[in-house]
Amino acid sequence: MFVKGSHFSAICMFMILSFFASGSSGKEVKPTYTATTTADPQIPVGDLELLLKPLTKSELVVETEAWLELLKNKVKEISAAEIQKRQKSREIDEKEKEIEEKLDQIEKQGETQAGTT
Repeated sequence: MFVKGSHFSAICMFMILSFFASGSSGKEVKPTYTATTTADPQIPVGDLELLLKPLTKSELVVETEAWLELLKNKVKEISAAEIQKRQKSREIDEKEKEIEEKLDQIEKQGETQAGTT
């Protein structure tokens, strides 16, 4: 799965850093930094920590936003798959019900024919 326990901890750390970093400056500065750590979402946490150490607060904010976007997209993907799974399950349930009803009809017809012979 996308978010393992250690990755979840790193994302939480990013969120906390982002919260504090965003409140430390009165001016809004457009970031010129582009997130790089999201290139490999399966990056080991230890490696990710090493990549984050030299970054400034504003760079950490950019990285945090990029990870949050990855997380958001993955949640959307999982939700869409879950909805599709539920729809298929409902379709299967409907087909099973139709089959059971047909089997009941066949059974009743067989009993009726057996009683008339």
